[in-house]
Amino acid sequence: MALQRRELFALGVVAAVAAVVFRAAERLLLTTTLQAISVLYGGDDLTAAMRGDASGAIGGAVELMPINEITLYVDITMTALMRTALAGNAASALVMAQVIGLTDVGHELAAELADSWLDYGGRHSRERDKFSEARVILTTAFAERPSKDSDA
Repeated sequence: MALQRRELFALGVVAAVAAVVFRAAERLLLTTTLQAISVLYGGDDLTAAMRGDASGAIGGAVELMPINEITLYVDITMTALMRTALAGNAASALVMAQVIGLTDVGHELAAELADSWLDYGGRHSRERDKFSEARVILTTAFAERPSKDSDA
């Protein structure tokens, strides 16, 4: 997997940038980056996800849980999920929020970042009542997640 410097912009932003930051230019760069990556392993879900398939992206991300380390494989999978979320797939945005909110992403803004994906998904959901219920469940889970400073 050979990535050029200009392609690295899209990778690594999953756990650092809120959904609203991505405009058309950033989305195009994200798609172009994913199209330029070949993966030697990862299965059908990741291959489909990199082509923009929301079900594959969701399946690939869920298979990663729990995430204990942000590896290149995790980053690529989550970037593919982000692409489908930004395309307006509310379920992908919900999973983005879930993964970010339940993973140590290396900074203190994970809850706010997860919330941005919940907001984004809520705006794109066709079933707003169900999405709102899922949001309550996830925000409760985020609040109950032990911090890395706790003894738990």
